[in-house]
Amino acid sequence: MTSSLSYEHEINFLNSILSNLHLDHHIYHLGDSIDKPMDLDLREILGIAKGSANEWLSHIKRIIRPNTIVYVTDEFFCQYIALMLPELEDTILIVGPYLTTAISIEQLLEIMEQKNVPGHWIPLLKNYYRKVSCIHSDEILVAAFNAFADHIWGEDNYSSESVIEGLPTSLEPLAVPIDPQKRNDAFSNIEAIELIYKAERDLLEAVSHGRSAKAKNLLANFPLFALEQRTEALRNLQNYTVVVNTLLRKAAEQGGVHPLYIDQLSSSFAHRIESFTRSDNFIDLWNEMIQKYCALVNKHSLKHYSLPIQKVITRIDFDLTADLSLKGTAQYLNVNASYLSKLFKKETGSTLTDYVNQKRMDHAAYLLANTYMPIASISQSCGILDDNYFTKLFRRYYDQTPTQFRQEYYAIRKP
Repeated sequence: MTSSLSYEHEINFLNSILSNLHLDHHIYHLGDSIDKPMDLDLREILGIAKGSANEWLSHIKRIIRPNTIVYVTDEFFCQYIALMLPELEDTILIVGPYLTTAISIEQLLEIMEQKNVPGHWIPLLKNYYRKVSCIHSDEILVAAFNAFADHIWGEDNYSSESVIEGLPTSLEPLAVPIDPQKRNDAFSNIEAIELIYKAERDLLEAVSHGRSAKAKNLLANFPLFALEQRTEALRNLQNYTVVVNTLLRKAAEQGGVHPLYIDQLSSSFAHRIESFTRSDNFIDLWNEMIQKYCALVNKHSLKHYSLPIQKVITRIDFDLTADLSLKGTAQYLNVNASYLSKLFKKETGSTLTDYVNQKRMDHAAYLLANTYMPIASISQSCGILDDNYFTKLFRRYYDQTPTQFRQEYYAIRKP
């Protein structure tokens, strides 16, 4: 791509969007022949066309026009986007193939039965759909192309066209299809497995840094179809969700979250996964899982602390009733008290006593605002047995007594 284009930055940004969505996209000159198949070599694999790479490109050439975004859905339910690029004579940008809805084995079998498709296509198409990216919703993609078209052609100076290729009533192969067991190409199990592992690595990295927006986008494009389906649709979704839950657990641990936090959240999701009875609830659950695991990382990540301080903070968070004094904590860790005091101050910016008191008072404030527990019981649950000292300490942090805090909170909540 020449750097003299007036829309160079815009097309680079569009390329970035397409790459983040894991969508194949290429720029072709209309007079060129191509070696790499646009359709991932599907038609040649099925034995219905020879030289399918150039044949499919020729088909796109026939339907494309200047100042037009063409959305193509082919006879195998895969989608493409094509447009002619200005300032580059007879040059087109093509995106695809991609799916907006994952095709299940049940749907595939039904389609093939209705259309009298040869039975030996089943494993071929199954492997093919494992490879194709599924973006679940093309709203972002359409918006991106509309914005791009606004710039390169001008608002109201372009049109969009949808072309749908219907399956014929019968699809008999024109040639003997290639044996998938003998072909070492994009449909191999090795490449499908590599695709899954890359998606997993990207998802793990995003969640381990608490980046929920990026993680949700990656999850929306996760190659679920590449995971072999062994049972009915609902059970498949449950199995996939268990996989996602496991991945997110690993990501949170990589993000420096203590397993005690992770186990609570993971167990909660595990129970919900098993209780689901409808397949249309899973997308919302996946997004909720992403949000909560990322929040866990952002709130409880300890990876910037040394191991002794990680242990101290985790102990404080999970048991405010323990002996959390400097002496008691040093004995718990089997380290020198003076050493622990200096290390804790250096890494947290707070003394151990101040840190513990803040945590205890924050927990007390939560219980005062959200429960009807007696103040004496709240004091004990925070590890303070002296009610007078509890009141004095609470006043230091919240500038009012526990009773005043509770009364004020409930007064504010009254309609």
